[in-house]
Amino acid sequence: MASQMAKPAEPWQEPVRGDVMPPAVMNLSGMDQILAWDRGYVPMPPLAHLTGIRMSAVGEGTSTFTMPASPWFLAPQGAITIGMLAVLADPPLGCAIQTTLPAATPYTTAELSLTAVRPVAGTGGLLSAHGNVVHPGRRMALSEVAIEDDAGRLVAHGTSRCMVLPDLRRRPPVQALELLAPPDNTGDPWLRPVMGEVLPQALWDCHDGLDILRLLLAGDAPRPPISYLTGLRLTAAEPGSATFLLPASGWLGSPTGNLEGGFIAMLADAALQSAIQTTAPAGCAIASLDLKVNFLRPAPTDGRDLVGVGTVVHRGRSLVIANAEVVNAEGRRVRWPPGRPCCCRAIGPRSTTRRNSTRPKRPDPKRWGRNCTGTVEQRPHLHDQRGRCPPARLQTRRRSVAQRVSWWRLDSWSLRSTAETWVSTVLIEMCRPLATSL
Repeated sequence: MASQMAKPAEPWQEPVRGDVMPPAVMNLSGMDQILAWDRGYVPMPPLAHLTGIRMSAVGEGTSTFTMPASPWFLAPQGAITIGMLAVLADPPLGCAIQTTLPAATPYTTAELSLTAVRPVAGTGGLLSAHGNVVHPGRRMALSEVAIEDDAGRLVAHGTSRCMVLPDLRRRPPVQALELLAPPDNTGDPWLRPVMGEVLPQALWDCHDGLDILRLLLAGDAPRPPISYLTGLRLTAAEPGSATFLLPASGWLGSPTGNLEGGFIAMLADAALQSAIQTTAPAGCAIASLDLKVNFLRPAPTDGRDLVGVGTVVHRGRSLVIANAEVVNAEGRRVRWPPGRPCCCRAIGPRSTTRRNSTRPKRPDPKRWGRNCTGTVEQRPHLHDQRGRCPPARLQTRRRSVAQRVSWWRLDSWSLRSTAETWVSTVLIEMCRPLATSL
């Protein structure tokens, strides 16, 4: 009992360092807001104290952030996951867009996509993320990021879609900004000796993926360092699914006070990788190829748990696809995968003619409108983005194709609206030891 009480607290359980940005900074333009942080008028956010992430350069439409490849970020497999790389990718993706915004104009990340190029080991080297604006729109902006290691090699590439929100009407005067004292970074968690361990290779060689997760659940295997740093923990594992919890600690907060989007992606990635791991045999390593996240609502740093549930939707010999859902303590979705690419279905007329029939039926007026002339307001889902109704010959061709497949053909105008809402993580199984994949 005394030994348990003497056990040191985990970093995410300690009092939070850092603070949110003052509301008066919204009187400045987006570029000046970032420069105010660099000049000491905006406090360092908690996630910077936790992970060591720093802004190193900023320009019109560009921004660069760095983060050490600390051993604190290691997963049980012994590498830094693509979810942790999303923590580094999110700030430059957003700040690059922020530099183009006028004063009193907030924004929020709606979608983040990241593709892994090579694995990252926790050797302590410096990772650099270079963000650039692709399209600075009035209501929607696009940006991209390239993450490189200390040798200048590309580690990951990502894109983001941000929604530009309406201007703020009420805000404190700019005179409320004060020059702050330099932050004290000497005792930041990422600088301390690492807590936790990665699993030895002998354990991976003797147990399949599901058995290893069950060992972690039972406490018979050591927790990884990333679990001690952020509070991320496994709570359930079944064949083809896994569940993780992440406390919405203030340490994970962004300058706005909400949970940084990269940590939500990290939670989703942990559930996705573990769900796929349940299908892996002994001696088989898995590596992330792609991570795509859609954000539905912000998650406040109120200390309550976020729940991430990953489920395998396709298992091949070398390629596995999984979806994940992240909900807050109230059961409301924070991150949502609304579709699975291998089984899609569009809204449109389903052919009821026989396969040997050469004369297709006329479109259903209840479904398409009389003579296919319904307005966009009456039938918004039956037209393309320009409000045009598909021609009759195109309808006939699509009905004939629908007769030869087991699902409805994905119409072109539905594809534009549904393809960008797919959220999935694709991982590939590599039948070689983990040590050779790093």
